[in-house]
Amino acid sequence: MTVTVVSRSPAGGRCTLYARYAETLSGHFGLSVDIHCPGNEPREGPPPPAMVIRGQVVEPSDGVIVAPEDLVAALARTGLGDRLADIRAELERIQDDFLNEQGV
Repeated sequence: MTVTVVSRSPAGGRCTLYARYAETLSGHFGLSVDIHCPGNEPREGPPPPAMVIRGQVVEPSDGVIVAPEDLVAALARTGLGDRLADIRAELERIQDDFLNEQGV
């Protein structure tokens, strides 16, 4: 299974956060990571920043930023539900660190 981060180039803000999430998911579940920077090519799929798991865009529940609970819900739909308890705390730490770096 692949986690795709649709990113701007150079990455910043949410694109950076989503790449960190993806690397953590890769390490925890052995998922492959694809960082896709669409540039000026014709648009297929979601615009950056976005995360896609098993072909489905992870929709941010607040309408702005993909949060750990959004990822956990998306992963649960893929059948990884029994392995999600450990990863949620790690994703929350990544989000907190990122927000602190951004001064939020």
